[in-house]
Amino acid sequence: HHVSGAIARIQAFEAVHRSELALQRTSFEREAMLNTALVGISFNIKDRIVWVNEKCAEMSGFQRDALIGQSPRIFYESDEAFAAEKIKSEASLREHGTYSGERYTRRQNGEKIWVLLAGRCVENNDPDAGVIWTLLDVTARRQAEDDIRQALERQRAPNVLRSRFVAM
Repeated sequence: HHVSGAIARIQAFEAVHRSELALQRTSFEREAMLNTALVGISFNIKDRIVWVNEKCAEMSGFQRDALIGQSPRIFYESDEAFAAEKIKSEASLREHGTYSGERYTRRQNGEKIWVLLAGRCVENNDPDAGVIWTLLDVTARRQAEDDIRQALERQRAPNVLRSRFVAM
């Protein structure tokens, strides 16, 4: 009787140990996948950065450890810019559970980059329970758009002069 009880306890312990190992392996695999992503990923709870992937740290110019525990304010150039984005994003997250927008962000060295920012609540429409943010660097696309706009402006000016001249 004692022996069968001891065997049952050992088997239960081994089952728990196996499931802990499986959980740990799953956790390592998920961490590896998220760290090889081409987008920056940040998990924030109530104005604190809880976790970031390698790409997010690389985009921001900070070490991962330096970002953990910080306020996302660290990515903004001013309190006003942070507050304005927070009001817009919180309203959208509470209404739809998601938010997305393009904006400038500041790297640690002060350099500005354009990012496409998208957030999704972990629990439906409750940003306080945590939000997963993805950041995609769209600086090159924004720069190309600006270049095209400027080229069109330069082209338009002579045309305006020409039509004025013809009109005279």
